[in-house]
Amino acid sequence: TALFVLGIALCLTPGRIQCRWQLPYPCRHDPMLASTTFRDIEGYFGENCARFYRHQVQIAPEQARFVEVGSFRGRSAYCMAAEIQRTGKQISLCCVDTWKDYEGKAADPDVHYQAFLANTAPFKAMIQAIRKPSLDAAGGFTDGSLDFVFLDAAHDYESVHADIQAWRPKVKASGIIAGHDYSKSWPGVARAVHAVFGDRAHLFGSCWAFSETCQSIVPFYLPEYCQRAIKKLKRSWRREAA
Repeated sequence: TALFVLGIALCLTPGRIQCRWQLPYPCRHDPMLASTTFRDIEGYFGENCARFYRHQVQIAPEQARFVEVGSFRGRSAYCMAAEIQRTGKQISLCCVDTWKDYEGKAADPDVHYQAFLANTAPFKAMIQAIRKPSLDAAGGFTDGSLDFVFLDAAHDYESVHADIQAWRPKVKASGIIAGHDYSKSWPGVARAVHAVFGDRAHLFGSCWAFSETCQSIVPFYLPEYCQRAIKKLKRSWRREAA
C-alpha cells in the first residue's frame, strides 16, 4: 500500500516526475480515441488531456455549455466535439482565441485561424469560434452560465491568474473550471492555480481542475490518503520552486 501511494504521489507531483501519468490502460488503446483524427492536427493536446475532455462530456448535463480558451489549430476542440457527437448530447462548445502569432510560427495572422476552421469543419454546426482576447470574451458571458471552462491561453503567471479570475464567475457552482500545463515547465500556471485555489485544485496529468460542488472532476477518484500524500508533495515542490 505504501509503495502504491508513493508511486501515484510522485507521478502527480510537478517537478519530481513530469506532471503526466498513465491511466489503468493506455489511452492509445482506447477504442473511442483510436477512432478520432485529432492527433493529425498540429498542437500540444495529448492522450491524457483527451481522456480528461472525454470525462467532462460524460458527466455534463444535457444542454451544457462548454468554453475552451486557447484553441490554436483545433486539435483539442476536434477531440471535444468528436466526443460530444459520439454521446449524442446537446452540448455547445465555444472556442476563444485571437488566433494571432504563436511563438513566432506565423507571419500571417490568419494562418492559424483558417487552419482552425478547416480542421474543425466536420463540427462547424457545434463549435462557435470567438476571435477575441480571453478577458474580452469572458465579458460576453453571463455569470453562472457555463458548465465547463478550459484555460489554455497564455501561460505566464499574470495571464493565467487574470484568466481564472475572469472566467471563474462565469462557471456554475456545479460546473468545472480547468486548464492545461500545470507542470514545472510552466511554473506560472502552477503558481496562479495555487494562488486562487490553494490545495483544492485536482490534477489529472498536466491538467488542473476545480469545482465548488462537483465530486467527479477527474476521470477516477483517488482515495483520501493518496490525496493527502499528493498535496504534501505538491507543497514541497512549490517551496522549492519559490
